[in-house]
Amino acid sequence: MNYFSPDNKHNPYGKWVMSRINKDFKNERFFQKITKNDILERGNSYGIKKRKILAQVLKDQYQEWPEDKNIISNINKILNPASVTVTCGHQLCLGLGPLYVHSKIKETQYFSNFLCQEHNAIVIPIFWMATEDHDYEEIRHLQFQDHKFSIKKSFKGRSVGSLPADIATDVIKEMIEKLGSNQPLNELLEKFQIAYTKGGSLADATRRLIHEMHPEVLCIDASDKRLKDMALDLWRDEILTQSLYNSRDTSIWDNAKRTPPVPFNESMMFYLKDGRRTRINFENGNYYSDGIFWSPKDLVEEIQSHPERISPNALLRPIYQEFILPNMAYIGGFGEVEYWLQLIPYFKKMGKLRIRIMPRTSFSWWTKSISKKWKKISNDDVHFWISKKDFRENFLKTQGIMEEYSYPLYEAAKIVIESEYNHELGVQESAKSWLQRIKNDEKRMNKRIRRNVIKRNDHDLKKFKEFRDQHYPNDKLQERHWTVLDLVYNFGSFTSSKYLDALTVQNNGFIWILEE
Repeated sequence: MNYFSPDNKHNPYGKWVMSRINKDFKNERFFQKITKNDILERGNSYGIKKRKILAQVLKDQYQEWPEDKNIISNINKILNPASVTVTCGHQLCLGLGPLYVHSKIKETQYFSNFLCQEHNAIVIPIFWMATEDHDYEEIRHLQFQDHKFSIKKSFKGRSVGSLPADIATDVIKEMIEKLGSNQPLNELLEKFQIAYTKGGSLADATRRLIHEMHPEVLCIDASDKRLKDMALDLWRDEILTQSLYNSRDTSIWDNAKRTPPVPFNESMMFYLKDGRRTRINFENGNYYSDGIFWSPKDLVEEIQSHPERISPNALLRPIYQEFILPNMAYIGGFGEVEYWLQLIPYFKKMGKLRIRIMPRTSFSWWTKSISKKWKKISNDDVHFWISKKDFRENFLKTQGIMEEYSYPLYEAAKIVIESEYNHELGVQESAKSWLQRIKNDEKRMNKRIRRNVIKRNDHDLKKFKEFRDQHYPNDKLQERHWTVLDLVYNFGSFTSSKYLDALTVQNNGFIWILEE
């Protein structure tokens, strides 16, 4: 494989978030390089009691692999008072979901290894499973080419991690029936089948798949009662003083006339019981959820007695993560990073300044076919990020065709008509209508000429469309549309190690992986 990082000049992705980081937060510790002292500080701030609880929880969650040396080693490292973690996370998508889930897991592994070597440190890569998320609709589908495979059973308001793994068995069988004639795909789908048919929950199935594909990384299911209990100070503070809400600062979004991705509410919590997850609201000094009412004191007592019943929302979740992990860095996409930008005032107010927030790298896999198509269509005016519309306009321009809304005949006629007729009383309106008819006729003629040129040169435009459909399927980054099924189909195997090789290349946040 070859690797290169494209020119970012015309790249539209993540521009606003990166501009805010480079302007508003340029000098903030959250985006600075990690030093040896940072790692020592973070490790020492996480007590041995917490380490023992975290290690035991992970041992319990990994009891399917009692003899796995990688797992045992990583869990034991947590007990070392100098060790820290680097974390990424995602929902429990069917088959692990889009390709960028795999790339950020591999980047978390890569960065952990980098810190280990750079600072002679002990760094454990962690994948945070969003087991308490209740948006079932977002996780029940897996797209492959024109096929959309879906779990048929319906659930509402349930935390997805608690759902039984075998709800996916029928859709896995369907995939095998439709795609199993392809040997590499069949081998991958057999791994899916094992993960979802061995019993347990969707959280268990997801852990099995990640262990199969990324064995160097530990998964954590943070719904465990012992971990919730570890964060009692957080829940108590949020219930009694609402620190996150009261530290909010939306000025950077207000100034840009944007809405923060997660609204600030006085309660950032959900109530979780018997698998159901319902929002905890705050009104007139009291909390309530699904017909249950508490005073702040009563809710604190409820959570002290049943810590497993509290669940953070999308904005409180990263703070919970920092309570229960000795975390040094979080790696996420621009959407996730924007969540973290909302949290910076809170972290500064609470004196929690050690975490580093890192936008992940994006990847695109280029088959030989994609590379050949790009070579045929590329020139000085055509860049990687060009849209279909801009490519078409650029092509027409090279053919000497005027812009779509250019009216030279109308402009010339306007000068003559205004000179010769506008001074005649009673004909101004007629002259105006005449001009509009000329403009309408010229507009129709322009469209006809453009259609004819496009039709005659359909081959060139078709080559761009073929490139675009592979590189930006459905006008999305490839990593958001492709899944591991596409990768195996096009390259013959799941070559996740290529992400690690690619990350050694100096890059600007985007890397193309090219088939040789």
